[in-house]
Amino acid sequence: MSHSFIIKSDAIIVSDVHYSDKDISFSNFLDDIIDTKIITSQLILLGDVFEVLIGGFDISISRNKSIVDKINYISKSIDIVYLEGNHDYQLTNIFPNVFVIPLSLQPTKFILKDTVIYLAHGDWCGNILYKIYTYIIRNRYIIKFLNYFFTNKIISILDDRDAKKENCYKINFFEAMINKKFKKCDIKAFDIFIEGHYHQGVSFKKTNSVYINVSSFACNKRYFIVQSLQEVIYRG
Repeated sequence: MSHSFIIKSDAIIVSDVHYSDKDISFSNFLDDIIDTKIITSQLILLGDVFEVLIGGFDISISRNKSIVDKINYISKSIDIVYLEGNHDYQLTNIFPNVFVIPLSLQPTKFILKDTVIYLAHGDWCGNILYKIYTYIIRNRYIIKFLNYFFTNKIISILDDRDAKKENCYKINFFEAMINKKFKKCDIKAFDIFIEGHYHQGVSFKKTNSVYINVSSFACNKRYFIVQSLQEVIYRG
């Protein structure tokens, strides 16, 4: 990474909401921030906040308008960082006051006082086929084509998939999988590495550092509060 950014000590981190209008929990969470029932100066969204939200794909924006509007409203008064996921991308024009970080810049280096923290959605360092796939689905001409010709069909497929999807699951040998990923992709030194994507809600120590996989909000409605250099805790 060529830049580093600041994490505030009261930051709230949310990942993998996979919002749909069938579950109002995330909408209520945003309302609590708006109404100052939850107080923070920084909201960090680790991707897949929406089941589908794609800049230039009109129906995905209109279907999520209430949540998009709430995030934009909150962004006028507090700092919001949004790391794009594999379900939500090309977001800069949708959220003009939000600091949006695309997949190509993840993992992203942040600083909390003297602590180096890397943040990512989690789908970084894929194999060559996944990299080709992520490039194609983010291509603005492909998005325009799909938006014009296949909107209803794609939404129908996604709705059907969403109805069958399980957000609460465990991956066997997850720590070994992550260690292999880190070795393959040569991540630089850090104190804490936080990502979502895998929905595991676990942490483990590495050499002189800590890895945290944030639990899916869609699974248990939990979120992180960063409270100090030493402590990152679940709430919700």
